[in-house]
Amino acid sequence: MVPVVRSESGAFTVRSAAPKSTHSKLDHEFHRRGEVSRDDQALDTELGRVFTNLNLAETMVVFLGDNGTPAEVIQSPYDQFHCKGTLFEGGVRVPMFIAGAGVVGTNRETTALVHAVDLSATMLEMMGVNLATTLPTNLLFDSRNFAPVLRNEVWTPSEPTILMENFDGIIPPQLEGVAVRGSRYKLINLDDGLQLFYDLQTDPLEKTNLLAAPPLTVAQTQAMAGLSAKLTNWHNPPCHPLLGNGRRRTTASPLLCPSSWG
Repeated sequence: MVPVVRSESGAFTVRSAAPKSTHSKLDHEFHRRGEVSRDDQALDTELGRVFTNLNLAETMVVFLGDNGTPAEVIQSPYDQFHCKGTLFEGGVRVPMFIAGAGVVGTNRETTALVHAVDLSATMLEMMGVNLATTLPTNLLFDSRNFAPVLRNEVWTPSEPTILMENFDGIIPPQLEGVAVRGSRYKLINLDDGLQLFYDLQTDPLEKTNLLAAPPLTVAQTQAMAGLSAKLTNWHNPPCHPLLGNGRRRTTASPLLCPSSWG
């Protein structure tokens, strides 16, 4: 694992590690890019075969990425500190395409803030399940139904913010933590105590930590307070909830509605 150091502003840099030849590093990156390219081509080919035999008038197709791009093959404008495993957009923002039965309109894109966990409630709704009478009333159900987005209707989510967490093992400890974001602002609380606050509307690549150059505007101060409260009072506080393999993770997705899958 490459050692990482950061400045007080939250900028990350690589500390010198065990020497490696430039030739060896370039060979590795070239090999990984080749692997990814071949994987993409194979995936495209096989999905094309599947879609050729699907009747999209009666079938809905959901295609979703599970995480950001690995550091070895990350491309500009993102870098190795804004890649898979991190809480930055390059690590949590992934593509999601939905097409077929029930989807109104084609070749459109939405800016709705959709979380991967929202798929369960949405798919149940699209299959005709009455969520109000079906879901257990004694359990908290975090999934939000974004079926109105698929029907090209106005969507007012019950919860306007989403929670993101990462896990150890693939990133330096300095990049581990939790994050919460709304439609514009995003707050990252790293486990080492550093806070990063971004305006994604004006700074989508998360280059400027607003907390590094105070004071905040009134709007920014209110947004910061609101996001901080969300992390503090979340229904399921981010206290390293464990999945089957003992890791914690989550992914957020932009949503696209394509016209075809060729």
